[in-house]
Amino acid sequence: MPSLHIVADEAVYDSARSGWSLRDGYLRLFAGRDVERTFAFEELRPTTFTETPEQLLAQPKEPEEMTYG
Repeated sequence: MPSLHIVADEAVYDSARSGWSLRDGYLRLFAGRDVERTFAFEELRPTTFTETPEQLLAQPKEPEEMTYG
């Protein structure tokens, strides 16, 4: 299964679009045992990164505060 590693100088959340814009960075694609590709980008809008800024900054709950679904 391929995996990605993304690094960017800046990340901006667009609440109107409910998505992130990553700027001035690179994306590394690991597609197999010996297959790696690197792509530079000026702007990238990843669709799989769905967490909001509030979710990223939320304090983790203590185990006793958690419930079972």
